[in-house]
Amino acid sequence: MASNSEAATPAKPIHVRAIHPDRDAQFQAVAAKRKDIKEVKSNFKTACTHCLKTHSNSDKGLLRCSKCKGVWYCSKECQKANWPQHKSYCSPVEGSGILKLAQSFLANEVIQFYLQVCLIFEFDLLKHPNPQKPFMARFDVGIEPTNIVEFFALFDPESAAAPPPKKMEGMFQLHMLTADRSGTPLTDKRIATWKHYRQAMNKAGQEGDPLGLIEMVKDSPHSLTMPVHIQKGAMEFARKGEPFEKTSAVTGQTEIIPLSADSCIEYINLHIRQDVHNQILLRTDMLEADKELIRAAARGETRHAVLALKKKMERESIYKPIHALAF
Repeated sequence: MASNSEAATPAKPIHVRAIHPDRDAQFQAVAAKRKDIKEVKSNFKTACTHCLKTHSNSDKGLLRCSKCKGVWYCSKECQKANWPQHKSYCSPVEGSGILKLAQSFLANEVIQFYLQVCLIFEFDLLKHPNPQKPFMARFDVGIEPTNIVEFFALFDPESAAAPPPKKMEGMFQLHMLTADRSGTPLTDKRIATWKHYRQAMNKAGQEGDPLGLIEMVKDSPHSLTMPVHIQKGAMEFARKGEPFEKTSAVTGQTEIIPLSADSCIEYINLHIRQDVHNQILLRTDMLEADKELIRAAARGETRHAVLALKKKMERESIYKPIHALAF
């Protein structure tokens, strides 16, 4: 684990049924407001990678690794003590960029709600809630072009009508969920993070609500581990199991999709794709490494991050025009 980021969980779940891709009016009707996301983000705390002491985002005294920019320390002593562990995965990647996007992602009450529903199905929490036992999920994430035509141009430039532009606007996307059901004990640092939030929830009278950890990984040795509080509203929504109504922006046809972990992930990704004005703060410039991951999928590479992207392409219907090329 490269760093810990602790998040305050929104209090109110949002119930949204329909998926309407590329319809700005529909998006505005359900999307979280930018000011609300910023307010929740202000409550995030970044923890020292070594001692787990937390600091607010406004704390300017926090030190960051100058090479990888993906880990934080409260003192030079902690930085020095952690170096034997950190040096094995310290590499020149921009860790701070994914942190800001991950914070915006988890500060969004719509996304947070469907993330909880996703985890309820993945870990069968309706039958086995066990609030005093932690669970762990890994999300492989990536940055993809907001324009699907540009994605196709990166994936198959020979068939594209025009070469992909050098500068592309990208968006945060969930590629693949991997649930840890092996029973392998969590690391001491992750257990400490979970216990911190478990105690706070118990004091707040939420001792019956499950609490899990999610790890976000973006094609690097670095990861972000954050807690997710499974709220009663999400549990009830999952119990009802109302399906999604997915309307194609191209054909106008409506498809009924059963509520599941996969359909929740697809909803979250489509919700982010709809945000043409970056209201929910999940758009950013694409890096060359982000583009190269898409090219690697076209080449059939088999490293984990590439397989995670291909899993997303198999799962989501927006990629159907290139399924024959990819698989």
